[in-house]
Amino acid sequence: IATGNEPAGYIVAYDRYKDGSFYCWMAGTVPAQRGGGVLTALMTMLEDRARARGYTALRIRTRNRWTTMLRWLIGHSYAITAVDKRASLADSRVDLIKYL
Repeated sequence: IATGNEPAGYIVAYDRYKDGSFYCWMAGTVPAQRGGGVLTALMTMLEDRARARGYTALRIRTRNRWTTMLRWLIGHSYAITAVDKRASLADSRVDLIKYL
């Protein structure tokens, strides 16, 4: 996604689990664009595309250290399904799902 001629963010997703869910492998926004709705636009686009292709859920994995992302996901109806604990709690992975 871009604002004007400048990239503002990206998202990469694929059918990882073959269970009717679509997995968001990576998403990011340009630091100067954060807080401006870029992630919301990207995730809305991803949800719409997944739904149109017959997927029933979106899955995503993030790290415990990315608290802004965790808050965003939970605030947008994602639910935690698992935590993969690591030696450093901040590096623990958090799995989330949103049913479409």
